[in-house]
Amino acid sequence: MEANGTEAACNASGGPGWDGVQQETTWGTIALVVLLSIIVAITVVGNILVLLAVATHRSLQTLSNVFLVSLCVSDLLVGALVAPPAVAVTLYGEWIFSPGFCAVWVSFDVMLCSASILNLCVISLDRYIQITRPLQHDVYMTNTRAGILIALAWLLAIFASFPPITLGWHEHAGHPSLSDLTAFTPQPQCIFDPSKTYALTASIVTFYIPLAAILFTYSRIYKEARSQATRVASLNKQFRNESRRKNGKRGSQPIGPASTKAIRTLGVILGAFMVTWLPFFVSNVVRPFCKCVPGEVFEGLTWLGWCNSTMNPIIYPLFIKDFKQVFRKYLPCFKRAPPGGGNAMGIGELPGPGPVPGPSTSNDNGGIEINTVAGNVQAGNCVPSPVKKYSASL
Repeated sequence: MEANGTEAACNASGGPGWDGVQQETTWGTIALVVLLSIIVAITVVGNILVLLAVATHRSLQTLSNVFLVSLCVSDLLVGALVAPPAVAVTLYGEWIFSPGFCAVWVSFDVMLCSASILNLCVISLDRYIQITRPLQHDVYMTNTRAGILIALAWLLAIFASFPPITLGWHEHAGHPSLSDLTAFTPQPQCIFDPSKTYALTASIVTFYIPLAAILFTYSRIYKEARSQATRVASLNKQFRNESRRKNGKRGSQPIGPASTKAIRTLGVILGAFMVTWLPFFVSNVVRPFCKCVPGEVFEGLTWLGWCNSTMNPIIYPLFIKDFKQVFRKYLPCFKRAPPGGGNAMGIGELPGPGPVPGPSTSNDNGGIEINTVAGNVQAGNCVPSPVKKYSASL
């Protein structure tokens, strides 16, 4: 969790909250713990399944999926290291672990959530190059550059967490250090209340700047998808007209709805990121200045942010064709074929810049041959899709 975000996990999830009133274990608390435990389990299992799929299937071992693996590692560690202690504190109403583990837990919280967000940013950059510059993708995104991007994401996450927290740069007057767990309450509580400078700086570096990058890349991808949909509709119209003229039969139907589905998928991915993280980071910046966000509300926003690590292994593989083919072998929910048959297109199949139409000629078989950048496209009574699909990960 970013900066002040871990404060919510330690404070509000810790049971007593800011008023220091010990909570009793009630049926409501037990129900909440069960719900949070289910979220943790889905996070861990979902990310493990994605990692196993990549490790055991060569078709998934691509350069672009390296970024997805890095994202899954960070999300898996959020579910395995960060969320479980918060569930335990919610159940018992106090910090039940070693006092020295408080600072370590806070540091891991900040680091892993930052790494998850930065990995999402790197994935959007790779996807942007793949969609807008498909022919130059292998030139721009080499193995070395991919490794550098992933290393930078993790190094930035580490530098935003362990050094400042260990050295006490987040501390401010009137609030104890993370080693004093009973300063405000009789029961030990791991309360992380960062200074205004740390909360603002960490939020800008690890969320608002990556958010701007993600919005830019996905907006360009959206425009490219709309442009491709227009080109595809034009090509399909040309195919149908030529088919009617040559054979007197109707050609293939346009595949515009597939591009529309790809655009909707972009909305799902971006919407999930915004819904889970933006409310938290707005409160994260506001709260140190006005203390106007109740602890219970901030706790809910903290868990909402953690839920992004739960949603990522569901959203991304769900819309990547190669992952769906692998999961259909093991998971019943992937057995059903997508509506619309072969024209159904997820984000993993978002077309690159479609072939540029050139002059069309008739071949010896009476079909139509369209000269394109990707090669010659043969079109007869059954016209193939003029769009070249790039099945790379997000």
